[in-house]
Amino acid sequence: MKNRKRKTTKEIYEYTPLTVAGSWNEAELVSEIVNHIREKLRSTSSTCYLKEGLVGIGESIADLKTLLSNSRMVGIYGMGGLGKTTLADVIFKQLCHKFDNHCFLRNFREQLEKHGSTDVVKDFFETLSGEKNIVLEYLDSVKKRLRHKKLLIVVDDVVDPLECHSLLKDLHAWLNSESKVIITSRDKQVLRNIIGDVDEKMWLYSLQTLNREKALELFYLHAFTGKAVDQNYKELSEKFVDYAQGLPLALKVLGSQLFGKDKNVWQRMLSKLKKVDPDQRIVKVLRISFDGLEEIEKNIFLDIACFFRGKYENDVKDVLDACYGNYT
Repeated sequence: MKNRKRKTTKEIYEYTPLTVAGSWNEAELVSEIVNHIREKLRSTSSTCYLKEGLVGIGESIADLKTLLSNSRMVGIYGMGGLGKTTLADVIFKQLCHKFDNHCFLRNFREQLEKHGSTDVVKDFFETLSGEKNIVLEYLDSVKKRLRHKKLLIVVDDVVDPLECHSLLKDLHAWLNSESKVIITSRDKQVLRNIIGDVDEKMWLYSLQTLNREKALELFYLHAFTGKAVDQNYKELSEKFVDYAQGLPLALKVLGSQLFGKDKNVWQRMLSKLKKVDPDQRIVKVLRISFDGLEEIEKNIFLDIACFFRGKYENDVKDVLDACYGNYT
């Protein structure tokens, strides 16, 4: 049986484009084959991105990986609704298996407002180190141990560099050269204040709106859920896409709101949007989406927004089911 196992491993090796120095050790070879296959699975094609609703993200992923290959810290900035968190999340999922420890701190600003700096810092270092019940007075000893780890860190939605300082203080002292940090913010100056390197081209990434072709693709994906586009709606679709100006969040919300509706509804919504101040476009898009909900759906939405942010989905569902029956 053992001979058969060794033969199978050798056969796999022969069909796997890997190089093992010297006489190969079976355990090392198996590990390398597994890592190779894992890497192939994580190298998501543009088709897979499309299936996940991630239109036009492939180029940004490639650009960000290039920056990460040259810099220890990378900043992503751009207006709200562009998909900064989504981009960071995709990169994090594709790369985290290459690191000893990792932590994705989502909605940093919101977490601070909700839990306070002390709890956020404590939770961050417990997640990153894998240690429990960390005492902040002894945080330096935790950082010393992290110094020997290859770390991947994402801090999402930073507004104030001083608030981030409590999290990343003395970063260069405990983050080794193999570790990587990604920070997202709407404000480029915030990233400059945190990262501070002179050559911005090496670490700063400006996330842009989608071009018209990709914007139409994303809108169609949500308005027609991947089905063939009804040509009778093509001209109206283009008008909605022009209105959204390549902003992914607006395209998703508009497309989802219009799905399954007749042309009269599309035309009425477009008329409403045309009356809006351009600076308030995304707010109006979200408002129209909310207004389109049934009364009970509005109540559920408001309950979630006001009372259940950050809670576990199943717990929230149990409470809402008790209040609204099986409507949720």
